[in-house]
Amino acid sequence: TVSLALCDLQPKRGAENMFFVGIGISIIVLLFRGTYLASRGFYGLHFQYMTNCIIVVFSPGWNRITTALIRWGLQRWGGVDQQCFVINSWGQRGYLYVWSFLVGVAAQFFWWLIVFRAPFFKMWSVGFIVNFMLMTVLMACLWQTFYAGIVHGEPLNTHACTEMDREQWVNFTSALRTTGLFTASEGYGVCNAQLWNHPQGTWKISDFRVFRLMHPDGPYQDVGYKP
Repeated sequence: TVSLALCDLQPKRGAENMFFVGIGISIIVLLFRGTYLASRGFYGLHFQYMTNCIIVVFSPGWNRITTALIRWGLQRWGGVDQQCFVINSWGQRGYLYVWSFLVGVAAQFFWWLIVFRAPFFKMWSVGFIVNFMLMTVLMACLWQTFYAGIVHGEPLNTHACTEMDREQWVNFTSALRTTGLFTASEGYGVCNAQLWNHPQGTWKISDFRVFRLMHPDGPYQDVGYKP
């Protein structure tokens, strides 16, 4: 949870940060609650909490699976190669994790309520509140995603890259190597609360679709050293 909040360098957008941190907090709460119930002899409830805890522990796997499928589809039909996918993930629009959140939540409730048909947590119990808060943050993720698309015209998919995008990427990554990764940690942490208008760790000075570091009437802005 601490690493997700403070040290994770992979860019995330707005409420998606809250969901990642919420997953870490949920693991701790469910684990302690399940252990407490076992100590009191409530083994049925203990099993219920520990099952949910294990599901949440392994939920980041859905990020990997969903991302791999999205990347494969973009490579096959969208003209987005591996480098371009990485470029977009560090650009203004970035890669959206909300789709993997939806897959993970759907998988949890599918196995819990449909396959095993196990009873869910009693209303307003600790387990209910944990899941309710995660669903609330997930709704915030969906809201910010579609609000950005409808109001600000941000696309819901990854862009194909131009030669200028790739040149800017070389410039950007060389700057990170020159100034050190602390710069990335400082600029790409949870303090980036917006999904639109501002590239992470920079400022908006044009409408360049990936990094938006273009001068209005000139070449792209140098942020580092090109090899």
